[in-house]
Amino acid sequence: MNNMRIEMSKDLVYQELDGEMVILDMKSGQYFGIDAIGSVIWQMLEQKIPPAIIIEKLQDGYDVDAEVCSQQVLDFLEDLKKNNIISID
Repeated sequence: MNNMRIEMSKDLVYQELDGEMVILDMKSGQYFGIDAIGSVIWQMLEQKIPPAIIIEKLQDGYDVDAEVCSQQVLDFLEDLKKNNIISID
């Protein structure tokens, strides 16, 4: 998971509003809303923090089981990938 490279789409415009992230894909015209925890993950992705470190930071900041946290972060990343918001190498 440390080797996972994530790139954000170049066609995105995003803004944090009231603790949540709103993303507009300029290419498709689709809007996406990300909740507060997703926004925290998004901000770490902006800083190019690897998923394994994101998971560690979330575990440190929230009362969450390691396995549950890992699966939820990976599911979130997969959803972003399916919507062409990020690419994963």
